[in-house]
Amino acid sequence: MLYSYHKIEHKIFKAHDLIRNLVVEVICKADNEDCYTKLKAYPILVKLYDNNRSDWFKKSIETIYKESKKLDNKERVKLIEVFDNNNNIEYLCLNPTKRLPISSVKDEISGLLIDFFKELYSKFLSWKDVFSEFGTKKEYYDDLIWDNEFSFCPGCGYGIIKNVYDKGHSAYDHYLPLKHYPFSAVNFNNLFPLCNDCNSDSKGETDILKKGKKIFYPFNKNHPKIDFNVKVEPKTLFKYINKKERIEEKELKIDIVCDAKFNEEIESWDYIFKIGKRFFGQVAQNGKSWLGDVLEKQRKTKNTIQKSFDTIIDDDSNKHLGFLKSPFLSELKNYDSLIEAINESRNSSKIRNE
Repeated sequence: MLYSYHKIEHKIFKAHDLIRNLVVEVICKADNEDCYTKLKAYPILVKLYDNNRSDWFKKSIETIYKESKKLDNKERVKLIEVFDNNNNIEYLCLNPTKRLPISSVKDEISGLLIDFFKELYSKFLSWKDVFSEFGTKKEYYDDLIWDNEFSFCPGCGYGIIKNVYDKGHSAYDHYLPLKHYPFSAVNFNNLFPLCNDCNSDSKGETDILKKGKKIFYPFNKNHPKIDFNVKVEPKTLFKYINKKERIEEKELKIDIVCDAKFNEEIESWDYIFKIGKRFFGQVAQNGKSWLGDVLEKQRKTKNTIQKSFDTIIDDDSNKHLGFLKSPFLSELKNYDSLIEAINESRNSSKIRNE
């Protein structure tokens, strides 16, 4: 994560508490008493059970409850342990080797629970009885984005995410993927809006804890400052001016600058979201345009090229992709040959590489 979300107070977080009660107080206490009787302690669950429109819920719970009766005490304790472990998102981000796989739950019940929880996310918060109590995903999304004042995706820093005035909302990413951690299906400590590139194209269903390296927690209160250095091969300079050749990865290097104690998290961030490759693409694609901004600034202000570089570097650092644009232009500014070529071309429409 280039930056983290500030967590807000919202009733939608309590939806997960209700599901935990379903697991701990109903499923894991299955006995000769019927399932419906145990559900009576939770009015919303009873409403879902009785509602014909949520018939899937009733059938699923009955099937799971029946199978849970066969669990011995040790197996029930293990189920609760795995459920709670998989929902302790911040702890797992810092201690990925401590994750408990759902496969450690008895096969007969784990299969039923996996199917149930994978369906639960798409259905649960769309039922009126549920969103009337906990709010809608759109309401929470708008409050979260508004409070954080985000215009771009915090995963990569440049991807587009919907704002509060848009219809609908950007997709929530199951940070610990639903495929591997279905128990956290409706846990909003594990659900974060990300752009499509981060969510689907880059991260996908990758088990982000599998490598055993620490990862950034998207609600981290002390997220580190992350900067970048850009290095351009001298022979590549003129590709940004008057040639149509594509930039090759070996000609452009982007270094992530961060406190060394976060090396594991940075490595994981790069691996999960394909940061290095994506940032290379952005600089390679936009570099010529960024240099053009400097030349246009010089043309309008009649300042020196060095002054124009400084102005754009400073003014655009907080704009879209500014965290890459500014270090890229800082790198170009250091090349005397480039500055000389630009100065010599003030009255020319094209800079030639002699």
